[in-house]
Amino acid sequence: MFVENLQKEGIFVIHALQGYDYHAERIKSLFAKHQLNFEFVTDGECKSL
Repeated sequence: MFVENLQKEGIFVIHALQGYDYHAERIKSLFAKHQLNFEFVTDGECKSL
């Protein structure tokens, strides 16, 4: 129920200091599973994250 409520009105912010590729794949999978739209916004180059 928590995920369904967030889907209706939530904004997700995920902050990762390291491991961008790992986190990106994890988020893509998790959000797709719950049919949630998302957008990646980064500050700088992915390689430096």
